[in-house]
Amino acid sequence: MHNNHDNLISLRDCVRLAFRHKFKAAVIFTLTLGFVTVVAIMLPKKYTSEAKLFIRLGRTGVALDPTATVGQTVAMGDTRERELNSALEILSSRELLNDVVGQVGANVIVEQSARFFSLGSFGAESQESAAHKAIETLEESLSRNVARDSNVINVSCNARSPQLAQLILQSYVQAFKAHHTRLHRTTGSHEFFEAQTAELEKRLAVAESELRDAKNELGVGSIEGEKKLIEGRLTALQSDLIDNRTALASSNAKISSLVERHPDLATSSVEETTDSTTQELSSMRSELFKLEIQERELLTKLAPNHPKVKSFKDQVVQARRLFERQQLIGEKAMVRSLEVEMSELNRQCKDAKQTLLTLNESAIRINKLTQEAVRLRHSFVEYQSKSEQARIDGAMDKKHISDVNIAQAATFNPKHISPKKSILLGLGFIAAMCSAIGIVMLSEYFDDSFQSPEQIESMLEVPVVLSVPNAKTETLAV
Repeated sequence: MHNNHDNLISLRDCVRLAFRHKFKAAVIFTLTLGFVTVVAIMLPKKYTSEAKLFIRLGRTGVALDPTATVGQTVAMGDTRERELNSALEILSSRELLNDVVGQVGANVIVEQSARFFSLGSFGAESQESAAHKAIETLEESLSRNVARDSNVINVSCNARSPQLAQLILQSYVQAFKAHHTRLHRTTGSHEFFEAQTAELEKRLAVAESELRDAKNELGVGSIEGEKKLIEGRLTALQSDLIDNRTALASSNAKISSLVERHPDLATSSVEETTDSTTQELSSMRSELFKLEIQERELLTKLAPNHPKVKSFKDQVVQARRLFERQQLIGEKAMVRSLEVEMSELNRQCKDAKQTLLTLNESAIRINKLTQEAVRLRHSFVEYQSKSEQARIDGAMDKKHISDVNIAQAATFNPKHISPKKSILLGLGFIAAMCSAIGIVMLSEYFDDSFQSPEQIESMLEVPVVLSVPNAKTETLAV
């Protein structure tokens, strides 16, 4: 009898089927739509609260790198993606959720997810299981995402009441700021830098004291200035020594020339001072000059072999000999003076060189002490600055100042976001219609009786002469 369903069904047949199974279809339609309506009414309402967090790239405070405790602070230069991804990881950390559960309360969070048909008593659960369930519930109710091309993170929370959603989100944001600040702070940095600063201050005082004592011991204000003075003095002494040697060589040459002309004068001794010899030489030179002039005048008047001329020549020779003898004595006295002067110049040059050598040796020691003092002062100033920075960083942490700013506080939205009753009722109406059509089709499919003359003619292949409507019992009785 199922072959009748293989034939095409006309619109008339569809109307007849719907009219025939109208009571079943109406019951299924009513039940389905009623169930969806009841579910839409009984489903608990959900409310949402939203907040926006602005993340500034880099640390507002010191953001001390671990290497800052032993050297220069290294700037890591985090990219925008790394900074925001790090913030998202902190937002999703279980420790952060546990802090929020501790602030709001595990019972409050778990109860906000309960349904009207929930079974069992929450009070029978242990404290550990309640906290675990509260964290899972909180994780499901929270959502976070990064706004496109910005440093803003959107955070939202769903709860059974707008007040609870706002409370949870406020606690969540404050806990995140505290965690973010703590993670960006180097623990114990202020105490470390204070201890290092005090130690460097002591070492700097010792180094400066040693440097001062070394300069006082040397007795100079500036080593470089003193070296320049000594070098200038040594240059002058060496120039004087060259002049002395030149003068000594000239005097020795004159003495050699005089001794060569008058060998008998080589044994002459220096008995008079240089000043008196010089005066006598000047007087004798004048007398000799006069005698030579008189000799020339006499030669113009008398013959060279004249007795008077010869006598005058002997007198000139005797005067020249006395002059040269006195000149030799003067040159020898000059040589003695120059030799004494050379000895003194050599001694002064030696002393100047020794002083310069002492200054050079002292300069090395003083330079080392100066470099050590400069290095310690530089380190002291640097550690003192870092200590102050660490103190400021700690004060900022106590005041909860960080690079996380709340662009939008947790909102209070009295309008629920679910369930959407209009959508549920629309879907319920569609489901009811489908259920009614389905029950009609199923009822027809399992009904093996003939419902029209056409079915009889089609199945039995005999013509139908007469069809009598199926009247109700009351109608037949009449």
